Amino acid sequence: MTYQQYEIFLYNNLGTFILVFFLCLIAYYVIFKKHIISIFDPMFFNIFGAASALCVAIVLFINDVISSSFFLNIILTEIAFI
Repeated sequence: MTYQQYEIFLYNNLGTFILVFFLCLIAYYVIFKKHIISIFDPMFFNIFGAASALCVAIVLFINDVISSSFFLNIILTEIAFI
């Protein structure tokens, strides 16, 4: 998938992307809430980036753009990092 194809895909699925992003952000916040002091904490920026990356993978999997093996690898990697 080229950058242009991804941008078109994201534009067509923007509502799903935003919903999944906020769900990922909430899940990460619940997991790491003891370590986050405020939204200006560097840990919050790391969690924000991780939630963004996971969100992209989930949206691509929901729309059958990536296979289940890639998605499983991404989920297992996130679990290992947590």
